[in-house]
Amino acid sequence: MPCRRARLGSARLGSAGSYDESQRRYSEALQLVGDDDASNLRNTILNNSAFTYFLSHEMSEALAAVDHLLRVSAINDRPLAMHVRDTVGRVYLTAGRVAEAERVLAPAMDAQATEFVPETVATCLVTLAEVHRTQGEFGRAQEVIDRCQELCRTYELSRCAADAAREQAEIFAATGNFRGAYEAYQDFHSRIEAHSASSREARGKLLKAAFQTTEARRETARYHDLAERDPLTLACTTAGTLTSS
Repeated sequence: MPCRRARLGSARLGSAGSYDESQRRYSEALQLVGDDDASNLRNTILNNSAFTYFLSHEMSEALAAVDHLLRVSAINDRPLAMHVRDTVGRVYLTAGRVAEAERVLAPAMDAQATEFVPETVATCLVTLAEVHRTQGEFGRAQEVIDRCQELCRTYELSRCAADAAREQAEIFAATGNFRGAYEAYQDFHSRIEAHSASSREARGKLLKAAFQTTEARRETARYHDLAERDPLTLACTTAGTLTSS
């Protein structure tokens, strides 16, 4: 779920199979928030809860969470953020409520600068393209995926570009362009491999930095301990370190 930053907690818990635990935490968070609607925190919790139900294939619960989310947004006159629109659209699409999914996702084609986060807009566009494809509106699906791919090129959205390539392959296949579908699928596969390699490299750098930080803290703690117990030993140790360097 990389283009879906607001769903990170759901994705992490879900990947470990802890869907029930994640829902318990969201329920506790909603109780803590109470009736305080001064921020978007309630919407974020409801969005993550809905997406977690979606991941665990509990569609009736996902729909209920989405309806709750939409009611809260309407009551407090809060526009839906793009990542929330994608959650709602994805749930509606999977539940067969295709027209409602289209209505929720359509603003992604004309996202205003005030809410323009390239990753979330591109994610919405992939889902919207799938909605049009499901409706048999292949021309509109292609228009949307072209817009998505343009965003991915402009902002170097590697994971969203892979999702767009996958949907492009589906559109080509649905229209009988099997050569195009094969080539688009190859593009999708190569992008996924590149993204995975990049993610592994980034993870390795983070682990190395964490290890170095931990070691530095241990060394600092050791010197503090020496200073408290034996200042002379600390002076000798420090002098020895300076001499060897």
